[in-house]
Amino acid sequence: MTQPTFNIYSYNDWQVFLRDWIELRRLADPSVSLQSLAFRLGLKAKSHLHRLLNSPGKTLAPHLVEPLAKIMKLEAGEADYWEAMVSMARASSLEERNKQYLRLHKLRGVRKPADIRIDQSEYFATWYLPMLREAVMLEGWNGDFAKLARGFEPALTETQARRGTELLIRLQLLRQNGDGRYEQVDPLVSTQSHAREMAVASFQREMLHLGERALQTIIPERREVSTVTFSIPKSAFPRMQELMRQFQEQLARESMEVPGTHDSVFQLNLQCFPVVTKPTKEKNS
Repeated sequence: MTQPTFNIYSYNDWQVFLRDWIELRRLADPSVSLQSLAFRLGLKAKSHLHRLLNSPGKTLAPHLVEPLAKIMKLEAGEADYWEAMVSMARASSLEERNKQYLRLHKLRGVRKPADIRIDQSEYFATWYLPMLREAVMLEGWNGDFAKLARGFEPALTETQARRGTELLIRLQLLRQNGDGRYEQVDPLVSTQSHAREMAVASFQREMLHLGERALQTIIPERREVSTVTFSIPKSAFPRMQELMRQFQEQLARESMEVPGTHDSVFQLNLQCFPVVTKPTKEKNS
């Protein structure tokens, strides 16, 4: 029976890809199972493979990468992409993860698969692009990129402002209407969870640096920095995350409906992370 195929270049997560590959093979050949695959990989039990596939953040041992590529009959470029996905998951530092993410981007670009929409990771790879996307729509701007660049904190160069705007148009995040003014293709931009990779992490790190700078350079009347400390069960944190996401979405939508001249662009950073956890009981030696 002919082995069904699908596009590996539309994936960023090795676990998702391998699960989909197994499911697709099962449709064509019912004899394919976790047990048979575990046997071919030399694993003692299918339970090990099940844990690898279904435990979030689980990494694949290096010695299994090439055998799996052969079992899946990946071509040379596909095998490189597969190995890069696994390496990105195994990376222990942001720099190494970013290196593997860029490697995926490069391998994907060579193939240019038809079913991959424009990769908006470039949007987050440069800190000022989201701000620029808002700034070009401010009332009173007449197309003077030098003036626009000086309004940023920290200031951009005219070249950065101009080329950044051109990139936003290429990414289909901006367009020019009939009278030459810019407008957003879609007012709200978000990323799917599996695509929220290294570019977004780098962007968030830059925003933390800008927030620290704002504390020193911007007067309190023009900024809002506040904190709250609370204790909850670990099981309640997903609900807190959802409330924070809902607040951000509500704020974004309401900002589009505020009447009057929009003459300023603001950046909101929400920071929430555990700082104290209950000590675990030490085991008796």
